[in-house]
Amino acid sequence: MRKYELLYILKHDSAPEKTAAARDKINSVIESEGGMLVNEDVWGKKKLAFEVKKYQKGIFILTHFLGEPSHIREIERNLKLNQEVLRYLTVKLTDKIDLEEEKATREKWQADKARADLEAAEAGTSADADDDEEEEEDDRGKDRDDDDFDGDDEAGDDEGDDD
Repeated sequence: MRKYELLYILKHDSAPEKTAAARDKINSVIESEGGMLVNEDVWGKKKLAFEVKKYQKGIFILTHFLGEPSHIREIERNLKLNQEVLRYLTVKLTDKIDLEEEKATREKWQADKARADLEAAEAGTSADADDDEEEEEDDRGKDRDDDDFDGDDEAGDDEGDDD
C-alpha cells in the first residue's frame, strides 16, 4: 500500500446535502477499492485563483488515504463523473508506510471528528458548515489604495527631532 493525498474542489453553491453526499461517495469509493481513509480535512469555501467551469469559488477538501496504485484510476474516474466536483488532484506521498502509525492517525482523526460533531450538535450547527466570515474577509480591503498606506504611525511622526 501507498499513501496518497487527494485534494478536490466541490461547487460552492450546492445544497449542503449534495456536498455531504459527494464527500460520502468519494470516501466510499476509496474504501470499496480496498483503500483506507486516514483523514479528511474540509478547508471550506475559498476563492479560486481562476474560473473553473464558470465558478469563482469552491469548497476545498483534503483527504489522505492508503491504497494501491491500480485503484487510483477508479477513484479518479468516480471524481470525474461526480457532478459536484469541479477539480481534483491525487498525489502519491510515500511508497512505504507504517500501517500501525496510519491506523493511529485515523483513530485520532475519527475521535476528533466525533468530538467536533458532538459539540456542533450541542450548539445546533453542523461541524462542516461553511464559514461565510472567510468570504467577507476576502472582500475587505479591496477598495484600499496601496499608495495610501506607508506603514508609518502618524501620531509618532518625529522626523528631524534628533535631540
